[in-house]
Amino acid sequence: MKMPDPYWQMTYFSSRRRHSHRCWSCSKVVKEGESVLMARVGGKATRCMHEECASKPYADGFTGRDFLEAWGMEHLSAIGYREAASFMETSPISVAHRQTRNQLDNA
Repeated sequence: MKMPDPYWQMTYFSSRRRHSHRCWSCSKVVKEGESVLMARVGGKATRCMHEECASKPYADGFTGRDFLEAWGMEHLSAIGYREAASFMETSPISVAHRQTRNQLDNA
């Protein structure tokens, strides 16, 4: 089976939701009609960023788009896609965060 994209672009709508998403970069509530990038991160959970926010530096020299891709690939790896697992093993963003996590654990 073909692996789905780790994140996708869409125009946000929330007609059937009682709550709205918040942008993971600026923390503002995403309004209907705004252009966003979404990534599935587990089960039915998703993370969302405004398109403008996703192109700005987010952390450790990576953009928000890089993080959305990594979060999406991490989820796809967890549900069994081999391509995503190999991406996670070699991706600079996941390697950097594993090293940071190990440093915090050893401190």
